[in-house]
Parts: sequence; C-alpha cells; structure tokens
Amino acid sequence: MTNHSWLLSPLMTSVFFVLGVALFFQVIMQMLALNYAKTEWSVTTFERIQRIISILYFGIIAVILEVNSFHNVGSGGFVNFRILLVIYIMAYLGQVEGLSVLMISLISYITLRGISANTPVFIAIFLGGYVIFAYFVKLLQLKKIKMLTWLISVNVVVIAYWFWLSGGTFTNTNMWYQIFAFMITSGCLSFELTQIMTDNNEIIMISRQARTDYLTGLKNDGAFTKDLSYAIENAGNDGNSLHLMALDIDHFKMINDQHGHLAGNKILSFVGWSFKQITNGIPGVECYRVGGEEFDIIFRNVHIHDVEEIAREINQQIQIAEIEYKGVSIPITVSIGIAKKHANDNSDDLYERADKMLYESKRNGRNRITSDND
Repeated sequence: MTNHSWLLSPLMTSVFFVLGVALFFQVIMQMLALNYAKTEWSVTTFERIQRIISILYFGIIAVILEVNSFHNVGSGGFVNFRILLVIYIMAYLGQVEGLSVLMISLISYITLRGISANTPVFIAIFLGGYVIFAYFVKLLQLKKIKMLTWLISVNVVVIAYWFWLSGGTFTNTNMWYQIFAFMITSGCLSFELTQIMTDNNEIIMISRQARTDYLTGLKNDGAFTKDLSYAIENAGNDGNSLHLMALDIDHFKMINDQHGHLAGNKILSFVGWSFKQITNGIPGVECYRVGGEEFDIIFRNVHIHDVEEIAREINQQIQIAEIEYKGVSIPITVSIGIAKKHANDNSDDLYERADKMLYESKRNGRNRITSDND
C-alpha cells in the first residue's frame, strides 16, 4: 500500500479500501440479522454474537493494517486507517468494542516491532486518542452534539495530530495531503456505516415484528408453533422436562360486545403484561399470544408443582385486577389448562391435551385451573 505501488492514487485507494471493509462488514451483519429471524436467539444473545463477530472482524483488519504498516514504513495512510478504525467502531458498535480492537492493534504493533524507546510514546498517543474520541462518541450518543459537529470535532483533533507529527509546520505538503485524505475517507465511511446500521436495525425490527404480537409484546402464534416443536424435540422423558399451559380470558367476546374493542385491547395488553411480570426471570419459560383471547406458556425443565404454583399466581392476579375503561370497571378472569409431555408426544399431542384441560376448566365454571397431573 505504498504510494509508488498503488495503481490508483493513494486517496482513491484509501476510499475504496475503507468502503470495501465497511461493505463486507455490512454483508456479514445482514447475514447475521437474517439468521436471527430464523433462530431461537434472544435479543441479548443476538447482540452478544454481533459484538463478538464485530471485534473479530475489525481485530483482523487491525492486524492486517499493522502488518502492512510494518512492511511499508513511512506510509502515513496507515495512521489514518488506525484512527478511522477505532473511532468508527466506538461510534457505531460501542466503546468496549473500540477498546478491544485498539488492544489488538497495540499487541500487533509491539509483536511486530518489539519494545523500543518509542513504544511508550506510541501507546500513550493511542490511549490518549481513544479517551478523546470516546468523549466525543459519548456526547454523540447522549445527543448533546449532532453528527456534523462530531465529524468536525474528529477532524479538528486529527488535524492537530498531523500538525504535531509534522513538527508544527504548516508548509508540510504530506501533512495537508494526509489531512485531506482523512477528511474524505472519514466522510465516506460515516455515510456508509450510517447506512449499514440503519439497514441492520430495520432487518432486526422486521424480524422481531414477525415473531411478536404487537398488542401484548409476547411472542405470536408463528413463534409458538416453532418454539413448541423445538421444545418437544429437545425434551427428555422424565415427566418434568416440558409442560404446556393454555390460558383463555373468560367471556371475552361479551366484554368486546359490551365495552368495545378498545376495552378488549386494553384487557389483552394487561393480561400479556401480567404473564410477563409473573414469569419474568424464570429460566425455560416463554409466553405467547396465539390468537384472540388465547394464550400459551411453554415451561421447559420446570417441575409440575412450580408450574401449578405459577398458574395459581396468574389466576389470582388477573382475578383481583379490574380494568378501568371510560369510567367503567371491568372484572376479568382466566381459565387455565396444564398438560405435561408424555413419551413419544409430538407438538400436536401436547397442545391437544393442554387445550382439553382448558376446556375442562371452562366446562366446570371458568376461572379455574385444570391439570392432567390431577
């Protein structure tokens, strides 16, 4: 990547190189986001995987830059690449990721060159630059400064840095070339990464919407069908490995007829919130709204006694709640059916038994819990 070996001008090559790195990163992130829509990953798991892949990808880029810089001594473009790498990772991925890549770059630098008198100075400059850029990134994230202000601030810092490298003279042609190259490359990279993050966020949002009920925030029927099949395939046969709870809001049609669909929506939203609050933090438990006033909860590796205790808590919490709508208090109750997985069950078998238990609760007067463990 020395100036004499480039077929295009160094500036154009820098732009193409940086945009190529960003574009390939976009391809990887979009593949990851699309795969997220097809897996059982939680949002936390997805973000953790995204973070690890980002550090590995840009860590490899950092090593490549250090190797090329080592073999092309005096090429100022690599200084710009180092700066761009760290500040844009911090801005678009996070400060932890930026620091991780910075450490990879420093380790590569020391490994290739060894420790010399200049090493502490180099490390101090890198760490000092990290602190300065981290401060600007924080202001950007807190929306205390706008993107344009952030870009100008970054460019001012880099101009000062190049001015210091050139010995404080304004007549250094290479200095002005490197400053100009940084500004052009930085602008292109900012535009490209903004587009990447916007596209990825849209893919993730669409993926979440495809699996989430908009009214309650619970997973929807499509996610339930997929998750139940997955749970069946991975469940043991000890009688406590998998349970399904079917729930139904009693007299919901009558509530809609008497108070209107907006009142019904408010009740659905409250019931979904209640399920999430009661089951929140319990490993192996997931709630779903599968249609209308019908809900299901999957329990993986939860003992039947705990499942029944949760059912009683749900029943009691819903029963004591009264939803206010247009000055009218609307009482609500739920009927519950619980079924445990039997050996050789498929998802339809378990679902049908849970539904049968739910029907028994309704047939016996509603606002009841019926379990096939009774």
